[in-house]
Amino acid sequence: MVRSPFGPRPYQVLNLAGKSPNVLNIMTLRIRGLVRAFNEVRARLQAGIPPAEAHELRRYAGAIVERVEELCAKFGTKPTELPAPSRKAYRYLKELESNRMPSSGKNSPSPSRSVLKISRVVKITGLFSKRMWDELAPLLKSAESRDHLKSEMQEFVTEIEKACSGRGATPSSLGAPSRRAYCWLKFLLDGDNLMLHLSALDRGRSALAQRTPESDGVELHMANMNSTWRRRNRGKLVSLKSNEGFLYADEIVWQALIGSSVSRGGDGKARGVVNEYIESEEFSGVLFEMESHARLADESTAGRVHSLDKSFDRVNTVYFSGSIRKPQLCWNNVITSRKFGHYESARDTVMLSISLDDTAVPEELVDYVMYHELLHKKHGVRVTNGRRMAHTSAFRKDEKRFLVYEDAVAKLNALARRHGAR
Repeated sequence: MVRSPFGPRPYQVLNLAGKSPNVLNIMTLRIRGLVRAFNEVRARLQAGIPPAEAHELRRYAGAIVERVEELCAKFGTKPTELPAPSRKAYRYLKELESNRMPSSGKNSPSPSRSVLKISRVVKITGLFSKRMWDELAPLLKSAESRDHLKSEMQEFVTEIEKACSGRGATPSSLGAPSRRAYCWLKFLLDGDNLMLHLSALDRGRSALAQRTPESDGVELHMANMNSTWRRRNRGKLVSLKSNEGFLYADEIVWQALIGSSVSRGGDGKARGVVNEYIESEEFSGVLFEMESHARLADESTAGRVHSLDKSFDRVNTVYFSGSIRKPQLCWNNVITSRKFGHYESARDTVMLSISLDDTAVPEELVDYVMYHELLHKKHGVRVTNGRRMAHTSAFRKDEKRFLVYEDAVAKLNALARRHGAR
């Protein structure tokens, strides 16, 4: 059984009550490990479990739910008042505890897959990241240097894939840190992403030079990670690691990000700039695209509530007269609070957020997101001066053809607000 360490981490959120100068202190509880436990449980269900394991999985979900409720009671709050990802995870596990187990049948996934461990994947990936920072200038100038780096990265990726294949598995079976590292390498090897990554590092380097005179003692990395950024002091060296989602961020965003991380928090304006970018299409699109590299080849399109196949068929018939060639369809494996779908052109894949696979989400809302992503397939996405140009005037015109467009947009925005998006 998967074990998940829980620990309460209360923090203070300061809100102004109307025009009153008094500050209202609101205690919000964060429970470490809750979202991770949810992802592990859902991954087991997605891979398929024998009937004999269903009771044990429900019992495990119940134990987590009970522990969450105990912690909430202890700190004077409710599960419905947890931060959005934790709240969603709690609700999912609560429903699972109530015997809402996916049924077996023709849409059931394949037999259960165990977590695959391959040593040094994260460590070697980190060495590639450090090399990109240390050799940034020559890599930016020389196509030959970039090709050499890509060749070495591809060789390592091939080794990972062979190791997985030799054990009758795929990279989707890797443990979370190794899987994220693998997805990151595959992402950088795709198209112009390596050059975009190096250019983003260069913008980060410029922001560092402007914010601190001691930038020589700071190194910057970008990675496929759960957090926005991370700072570590190693003697006189400061290591900053930012999320790969900042790939398309401009100089203003990088200055705000560096300001927040170097000064251990930064000012409210800088945090606002960073938070706004995190909610952007550019940021979320990178995360969705990276995740798609470790998708299960035989992953079921049938969710607990909604079917991607049925949604595609409805949308293709009504809005495209059946002319759209069916892409690969899949659910993503993480909770999202702003972006609910992504079209990845290189693998012709539409990925929808599991946040939509919920009894509270109506069928037409899933169809609207499916329609939106199929429009990306129809119109394409181009990158101009480091910016993704996806929502053109032609795209927006087509988007408004959705029969309940305004209602769908309003419901999607309401869903985003319920999930905690600003």
